[in-house]
Amino acid sequence: MTVSIASLHPRATQFVDEFTTWRHHLHAHPETAFAENLTSAFVAQKLQSFGLEVKTGIAKTGVVATLHGNKGAGKRIGLRADMDALDIHETTNLPYASKHPGKMHACGHDGHMTMLLGAAKILAEAPDFAGTVDFIFQPAEENEGGGREMVNEGLFDSHPVDAVYGMHNWPGRDIGTMAMKPGPMMASYDIFEIIIDGRGCHAAMPHLGRDPITTAGQVLLALQTITARNVNPLQSAVISPTQLFAGDTWNVIPDTATIRGTVRTFAPDIQDLVEARLKTVADATAKAFDCTARVMYQRRYPATINRQRSSGLQISTPIPNPRWPAKISPLCSMKNPAAMSGWAMGQPMAIACCIMRLMISTTLPSPMASVIGYHWSWNAFQTENQPENSHFSCLMYNPRVQYSPFLVWRWICDANRDCNS
Repeated sequence: MTVSIASLHPRATQFVDEFTTWRHHLHAHPETAFAENLTSAFVAQKLQSFGLEVKTGIAKTGVVATLHGNKGAGKRIGLRADMDALDIHETTNLPYASKHPGKMHACGHDGHMTMLLGAAKILAEAPDFAGTVDFIFQPAEENEGGGREMVNEGLFDSHPVDAVYGMHNWPGRDIGTMAMKPGPMMASYDIFEIIIDGRGCHAAMPHLGRDPITTAGQVLLALQTITARNVNPLQSAVISPTQLFAGDTWNVIPDTATIRGTVRTFAPDIQDLVEARLKTVADATAKAFDCTARVMYQRRYPATINRQRSSGLQISTPIPNPRWPAKISPLCSMKNPAAMSGWAMGQPMAIACCIMRLMISTTLPSPMASVIGYHWSWNAFQTENQPENSHFSCLMYNPRVQYSPFLVWRWICDANRDCNS
């Protein structure tokens, strides 16, 4: 389905300075997984000032605010942003650079929070829709599964949403573009550790030992045959060893060597295949060199799979803003591309708006990941009854803007069917 009109919400441009101040404050005070105490307090205070119902302490530092539309009952929609920073020392020397040594908002979560806070503020001023919107601020997106913890602590029992929408910056896209597609959007995130047990000896007498380092090298090479020879070429899988540890001196072959890494897949059957083959390959290769292998394989996040009803929408005209030629486009070269849709704020819909553009006066460098090499904890909002993440959709956008207008978008959920029916 195509939506023909999109426009800036007038209040968004009026709040530019205020929103920028929020974002700079959040950027200057980064906190990592489950320690977002100052961050969650700031978020909760803002949400309370908008007159929203606010619940704190979900998964330690998670915050959820609720807004009821003034047009009666309707669907319940969740909008989600992440809050945690990374263990990176910031050296940008920006006026709002991190005040916490060794911590930095290098992944854009300060922007995500600002966008969702801005959406909450504007919607709360005039909740002209039927239904309910929950603004979900999730802790610990980076590796620690904060979304899963929120679900385990009853997030969807207390806030039984019909659909959840999330977004993430994507610096690799053209400035001013957004992209979305139905079906697989982001890969699953698994981790593994392989410990090769050998027998240490003096480096000058290797025949007396069983070298775990040489064995680890062979295991590293063998792992790549899984994607090359076991996975269907029409499917996708990535196995990336990222850490290798062995020994602590020059002249001793150690007892053990450790390989750690990550696996990314889209389909559950491919995920099963890779996990099984990784264990088999590591074990068999180690045995071939008279060593043994201990394998730990952990599935952190499932793949994000957008359902057609919630993501099969496309905007037909660019946003009328001469200073910022925004447009929505398909992600990569998918056969059935769909784009996240904007809607003029006057449209009668029971769905929240979200600020999709954040004014960033200086283009802050952000780490870029490969298409299937990035993960978001909204995957953890998956439930047993919805194996395809059927109530979560995600969007990619590029936030590196040279100008200052904020975009506020109406998130469209299946052309009102999910929202007004």
